[in-house]
Amino acid sequence: MTMHIVLGEPARPDELAWWGRYLGDVSLDAPQTADLDELVALLADADALLVRRLSVTSDLVAAAARLRLLLKIGHRTSSLDVIALSRRGVEIVAEPNPAWTAVAEHTMLLALSLYRSLPLAHAAAVSGQARLGLEPRPTTEREYAYNWADVPNLRVLLGQTIGLVGFGEIGRDVAVRARAFGMRVLYTARRPAEDVDAELAEYRPLHDLLAESDIVSLHVPHTLDTEGLIGGPELALLRPHAVLVNTARGGVVEEDALVEALRQGRLAGAALDVFREEPLPVDHPLTRLPNVVLTPHIGGVRIETMLDPFPGFVRALHRHG
Repeated sequence: MTMHIVLGEPARPDELAWWGRYLGDVSLDAPQTADLDELVALLADADALLVRRLSVTSDLVAAAARLRLLLKIGHRTSSLDVIALSRRGVEIVAEPNPAWTAVAEHTMLLALSLYRSLPLAHAAAVSGQARLGLEPRPTTEREYAYNWADVPNLRVLLGQTIGLVGFGEIGRDVAVRARAFGMRVLYTARRPAEDVDAELAEYRPLHDLLAESDIVSLHVPHTLDTEGLIGGPELALLRPHAVLVNTARGGVVEEDALVEALRQGRLAGAALDVFREEPLPVDHPLTRLPNVVLTPHIGGVRIETMLDPFPGFVRALHRHG
């Protein structure tokens, strides 16, 4: 019998079609709205439930009499009533979202590009300029022309403190990668997380985090509460050697205040993948600053372009099919 899978959140027709192609011979449904009554009705004959951020409560579990499998996008299961699911014998399969992993990797790329002056280094290497009067010659293990273009401000991430504003799936992925680089990790969120190992990250209120961090990286959604979250007063808390990385949403940062802080040397640099207006206007002041790295909102990846983004889901469906 064909498995009936319900998506816990509304999905566009193209998303539903992609899941159907990817998961294979299954029957798929998704609610049209966020109304839980609509979801409960769909769950009545569901064999599996696939969720992103939905809180799966004991009431939802009770409404799904046939449920055998819970597929969770993202490795955190704090939004699931694991006890209720276990009592019902429902298997839980949680898989990282490749799109969120890509944002975490892009965050580290941007931090490294600032610390290694990557845009300046690339321009110097290909321009034929600033060779300090040196003529090209063969190199050996002992004879070479280190930093022959005199690229300034080269630093390492080792021993630096990164402050993560927001500590959801992406923020935690960044924390793991930052620790691998030997960095100290601070985070701020609406409240301290109960499931965070102190060896991974330490909680700080926002203003303390800004004052203590060498790199500040943003990982919050753009809501009424986070609109302009990082503005003039917040930027003033950063030390002059600090840098800002934003792979979240452009509206979280007051761009005019950021430009002024960079121009006045109150901030060493910024690396941005997201902007208040997208595409970024070609005459935007950020495009003319030497201590800025910009990318055209490429931090994530489209999972529908990947060959096999959730292999654990497919294996679980084969077990229960």
